[in-house]
Amino acid sequence: MQEEYGRKQIARLDLAGGEAVLDIGCGDGRLTAEIARRVPRGRVLGIDSSPEMIAAAREAHAALHPTLSFELVDATAMPFREEFDLVFSTSALHWIKDHHAVLEGIRSALKPRGRIYLTFAARGSISEFAQVLTALARDSRWAPQFQGYVTPYAFYSMEEYRAWLDQLGFEVERLQMIERDVSHQGKEGFQGWIRTTGMPYLNRVEPEKRTEFITALVDSYIEKHPLDAQGRIHVKMFNLLVQGRKGTTKNQ
Repeated sequence: MQEEYGRKQIARLDLAGGEAVLDIGCGDGRLTAEIARRVPRGRVLGIDSSPEMIAAAREAHAALHPTLSFELVDATAMPFREEFDLVFSTSALHWIKDHHAVLEGIRSALKPRGRIYLTFAARGSISEFAQVLTALARDSRWAPQFQGYVTPYAFYSMEEYRAWLDQLGFEVERLQMIERDVSHQGKEGFQGWIRTTGMPYLNRVEPEKRTEFITALVDSYIEKHPLDAQGRIHVKMFNLLVQGRKGTTKNQ
């Protein structure tokens, strides 16, 4: 589902084939490899903060594309200076709290008039799901495991992003909040999504109790948001889409 969404974003990129592209939050590298396929005369660098993801990406893709490489880099402290024609990121930046630092690094990484294409979960995403999770985490069965828990996600608004982009001198071509209906087929499909995207809070629960916790979470969500006529469970998401160019100067 997430990969399909990412491929749709890549298909919208206006690539001539010789660009240098930076992919922030490359994960296992499958989408980064797709970008590399589209710029055979350029180069593509995928970065991620997870050593495991970078190792997997290198093993699976680096040898297949001579223009493709992967590096372990913190997106809030990128070392690049005017190296890239395009900075791309999909479904990754909501894992980072300090987006201002990321945007500063992007500006430094871009060549003059370089482009950005960023899309990530934004303000309002999974709010209904988060309400159910919060209520369950306060239940006496699970409250001890969730003491001090802080969400790792950062969901920002369009207004917040507009201010940062203006401050850093980006020329905004498109800034849009896109509502997405993410559906899962039945309880099994919903449980699978929770197991893969829910690791930040699942890690608070002992491994032997995770199945019980997931079942309780799914049942609580369905109680408030029942399955539709086709047996699907829906989760409301919002994505912020950011397109623009590096301006000539920063605004003060």
